[in-house]
Amino acid sequence: MKVISSDIIDGDSILFMTVPDGEMAGKKLLAGRFICKDATCLCTVVKIKLADMNNLDQDIATFDLDVASCKLSAKDPQYSDPSFVSSLGVPLATSLVESFDAEDWAFLKEDFYSYKLAVTKKIDFDSTSAYFPTASAIENYGEMVGYSDILPFCEQFILPRTDDSVDAILLDDQYCVISGCDCTRAIIFMYSCKNGREISGIKQGIEINLNTFRITQILEDTGGRETAVKLWHQFLEAFPQIRKELPRRKKDLTKLYANFKKNPRSVKFVPASKSTSGATLENVGRNDSCPCGSGKKFKKCCLGKPSFVL
Repeated sequence: MKVISSDIIDGDSILFMTVPDGEMAGKKLLAGRFICKDATCLCTVVKIKLADMNNLDQDIATFDLDVASCKLSAKDPQYSDPSFVSSLGVPLATSLVESFDAEDWAFLKEDFYSYKLAVTKKIDFDSTSAYFPTASAIENYGEMVGYSDILPFCEQFILPRTDDSVDAILLDDQYCVISGCDCTRAIIFMYSCKNGREISGIKQGIEINLNTFRITQILEDTGGRETAVKLWHQFLEAFPQIRKELPRRKKDLTKLYANFKKNPRSVKFVPASKSTSGATLENVGRNDSCPCGSGKKFKKCCLGKPSFVL
């Protein structure tokens, strides 16, 4: 059943949840939702506070939802009164969440990602500090930094596809962030995706000049039906704002990195060590398979862990 509904009251969007079963079955509860305001935070948790419409000052229950995994988070729900349990003996929060249908989760996801995108767009890059887990690689080897790696809920550039095997091409833009460096390079990877997941074996990567937007080097061009050059020109045509957006992103990331280096959280820069598999990490690209054997990309696995950044 559809549990979540919304309404506009006095210009504000109000969220409700309808109890699906038990003694409170059919009762509509006011649901306040609270989302982390840190644009660099990777969490996908929404805090829900339920209140009776007849007594808004008293929260009935508070619980966390993970919109990425579509389930209650590991943190136990909190209740103001132990009587808020269904006749089946299932806590109210659990009963509600187990009754969510696809439309309920779609609503929560859209609400969450829209909010995080709005927060990202309002960042003051001159004063905000973000954490750069690959600082050692940046300083020692000129490691490029992905914009979405630091700001995970930024605006995405996606080319839709109707192919049976590919439904989207996702652009991953990476930049040099070392203060004082006047290079105009950017690395662009274009990933073929199906149902929101990257397709293994298909990889297009290029290096471009941010002044001319011309390709200066082909880094990867394997497995896809469309060449890296063709895809890049399609992105430029579909998103003309890219010509202004990418130089701005490099500038913004450079500011965040400069702020990070002033922050006490900054890491000590050390040379790369070796992983348990014996592969030298300094020779592993951020988009290559992690040498630890996890099957994940290096940037999503061991890059930034204590064996590499101390």
